[in-house]
Amino acid sequence: MKTATIIVYIALFGVSLFACRIEHSAPRLDTSQSSQRPADTPSATPEQSVRLGLVDWSGRVGEFDYRWDGKDLEVSSGKGKTLRLFSADAKSRVQVEQTTNDAKGCSFSSYYRPLAVAGSLVSFDNEFSTLCGGAIDNSWGYSTIKIIKGQEGELVFDGVSLSDIFPDTELLQAFSREPKISYSISKLISVRKIGGAPGTFTELKRLMAKFPNDFLGGRYYLADSIDSFALRSVDGEQLTLWISLLPTAPPEAALRDHLELTLPLPSKYRNSIIAASYQRAGFLMEAADAVVGNDSASFEFTSRTTKTQ
Repeated sequence: MKTATIIVYIALFGVSLFACRIEHSAPRLDTSQSSQRPADTPSATPEQSVRLGLVDWSGRVGEFDYRWDGKDLEVSSGKGKTLRLFSADAKSRVQVEQTTNDAKGCSFSSYYRPLAVAGSLVSFDNEFSTLCGGAIDNSWGYSTIKIIKGQEGELVFDGVSLSDIFPDTELLQAFSREPKISYSISKLISVRKIGGAPGTFTELKRLMAKFPNDFLGGRYYLADSIDSFALRSVDGEQLTLWISLLPTAPPEAALRDHLELTLPLPSKYRNSIIAASYQRAGFLMEAADAVVGNDSASFEFTSRTTKTQ
């Protein structure tokens, strides 16, 4: 009888251990979490999402052929005209520094990573560093540009602002829905710095420039970088953008943050953006890690000479 009782206890103990093992090996779903993906997590299969480093990519997107090899993003129109986009942008930034800030003799470093290609629109991540007389100045942000065919078939590019794509009313509504911006506006009204909510997007930008310390605690150059955006993702007829926030204080320069806005798909670029969201032609930021990897192209310039790496 004692032997039978011992066997029963052992059996019950084994069952309890097996139950514990099942409980610990099967993770539970946290339904309280937002469906929004964290920053820099691509919309891809688990196998793709862990691919790091360089991923070569090329494809026909709209009327242009794109090629990314980790050294530059090349764009061609099929007529022998090729634009090396990132090196061209880096050189133009150096020229501006040399012209406006008398930066002759300084060293410049730029790092570029493609984030989205949708028709003629290209979003990228850029970090720009200037070394002059031992002082270092760093900047970072998202940018979106448009590829354009010149008069003689050459390819050029131009910066794209939010107002170039979206009407004023939609931009104002999107920013007013953003929790941080909405809180800042309410606070300005409560302390009677302004009489009411801004009526236009242009007016909102003026408020951001006039009261920088009242938006996001004064930690970011919001008005200056408000057009620094990237095409993030599509959900139905809604487009999500990320706007980069550049810290105001040098010690915080490494802290990258962003605002997330959701707007209706712009009719002019709707088909191109939807095709990119499905990766039929191009890609959007949410899939960038899987499509092109997370390596950056680097460029170095010294004085008025250019040297690319």
